[in-house]
Amino acid sequence: MNEELGTLNELLVKNFKDILRIEEKVLNKKDETKDLSMNEIHTLEIIGIDKQQIMSDIAKKLNITIGTLSIAISKLLKKGYIEKVKSDKDKRAIKICFTDKGELAYKAHENFHKEMIAAVIKELSIDEFKIIIEFLNRINKFFINKYDLN
Repeated sequence: MNEELGTLNELLVKNFKDILRIEEKVLNKKDETKDLSMNEIHTLEIIGIDKQQIMSDIAKKLNITIGTLSIAISKLLKKGYIEKVKSDKDKRAIKICFTDKGELAYKAHENFHKEMIAAVIKELSIDEFKIIIEFLNRINKFFINKYDLN
């Protein structure tokens, strides 16, 4: 059983690292994302969930401080991926939203994930797919509970 536990650990760590490495390699070749770091791409991903968000919500979802986010936002503004707009509801609040360039980068990243999932599931039966989903849910719940990630 110890050998299987070691194999499971190796596979989880390897897959996690490989996905990030491959994602970065693929996205650095695309015109829409070639000048973005993975942190910037994932910041765009969070902004893209609701299309317009205030800084505190983005920082909370990324689990970083407003100061750290401000640095990333400044870089994305300078590169032309996002813009700041005043909130319709509260004129003091500033929302972050995509420029056309940002929308293209967001979609390129989204497409990478869609292609990755399609490639993974094409060889699986429905039962295997359900088992993987349950397994990943359990891992996710473990980390959320163990490290208080809510």
